[in-house]
Amino acid sequence: MPIENTQLSQRVKIEVYVLMVLSVIARIACALMGAFSLIGFLHFGSLSIGMLGGFLALAAAVIPSSRPGSTDKRSTAILALATLGFMCEIVSIVQYYLIYDIPGNDHWWPGSIAFFGATAIMAAYGAITRARQSHVV
Repeated sequence: MPIENTQLSQRVKIEVYVLMVLSVIARIACALMGAFSLIGFLHFGSLSIGMLGGFLALAAAVIPSSRPGSTDKRSTAILALATLGFMCEIVSIVQYYLIYDIPGNDHWWPGSIAFFGATAIMAAYGAITRARQSHVV
């Protein structure tokens, strides 16, 4: 049974609303993780690649997204910053296990998984809003 155009548009609306809710949650998570990175930087006075990833996530979280049909580059910036933050966290984990490879000294995986999820959702949101700039849904 083929999907009618009204059913498809209703499904697209639901997907857009779900993405908007997820992006708000991801923005809050990225902002918190970036704020914790900033507090750590101010307290310890040293910058690590993981802190840089947190700063990038914070920057992606505070940039407002582009509106459909606009010509600004905010969604591209969100996509780039979230992707770079994701990659910084990967490098941070590799660096952690190269330097601190001691039995029983494991990386804090729940925090990294939350960071990966939040930055991935932010990157997806940036990519989708970027695509919607030229194709108004």
